[in-house]
Amino acid sequence: MKKRISVSRVVAQLVGRRCLVVANLGWLIFSRASSATTFIFLFPAALHSQEISTLYQDAMTAFYKKDYKKAISLWEEVLKVDPRQKNPPKLIEMARSKMLENIKPLTDEFNKLLASGEYLQSLEKLDQLLELDPTNPTWQGYREKLKKFTVNVAPSITEKGKIPQLLRKSVSSYLGREKDERLAVLASRYAWQLDKSNKLSEKVFLFFDKEFSMIARLEVIDRVKTVVEQKQETILDAIYDGKYEYAQMECELVIALEPDNALAWKRLGSVYYALGKRSDAKNCWQEAIKITPDDVETKKFLQRIK
Repeated sequence: MKKRISVSRVVAQLVGRRCLVVANLGWLIFSRASSATTFIFLFPAALHSQEISTLYQDAMTAFYKKDYKKAISLWEEVLKVDPRQKNPPKLIEMARSKMLENIKPLTDEFNKLLASGEYLQSLEKLDQLLELDPTNPTWQGYREKLKKFTVNVAPSITEKGKIPQLLRKSVSSYLGREKDERLAVLASRYAWQLDKSNKLSEKVFLFFDKEFSMIARLEVIDRVKTVVEQKQETILDAIYDGKYEYAQMECELVIALEPDNALAWKRLGSVYYALGKRSDAKNCWQEAIKITPDDVETKKFLQRIK
């Protein structure tokens, strides 16, 4: 015989003689035939049910009043009471999405400062963002890393030119804002290789070699060739060996380092062509021809694909 006890916003499911909480809505079900262990397991759930129900209700009220900070805090409290709850992470994500709509001007300012290399000022904006959402993991991560970089390396990198641009890209990768995390090491390394007398480049390069020590070891430095020269050789070897996916990844890395590298665009087009992606191949060759309009080989490739 089974008996149903209403415990707001909790669901339990009997599996043989065991009871497993599987969701956050409905009833807590138990069997008199269940073992003593099962009752011990259920009892805390019943005790917490009212507290969880109240937290959910208060959180939803705050959400509909657009007090997203409070709503997030209350849903986090639900997880503290019962970490098995499945709904709060989704609800927190939804609240953060709504919050971003309201604070877009502030996030735009942060992104603009970060892109221009104003790292100390970026930190100030992050503090304002964290006042609105203190437990936001992305902003917390940015703050921790930017603080470490500004203390140990430089408060800003705002100069114009290829080398500062590469250094800013390495910082962007450090923050997880680039597709390939190797850029943190390789962009700063390449910047240093282009001008070994540049003290800032050396400092950034050494900092990221230490922060990403595994990548630094795997990406063996060449005393003669630059990162880009090394990668161009790697790409060619990969194409000859039929390792097209690997060649694609390395082409994209070179293009991230040098968007105006015609050879990388041309070889990426060849990789796509070999993979049967004719439209992508055409786009890459068109990019290459914009950079080197007199390249005869690229023109032939484009004629072939029409």
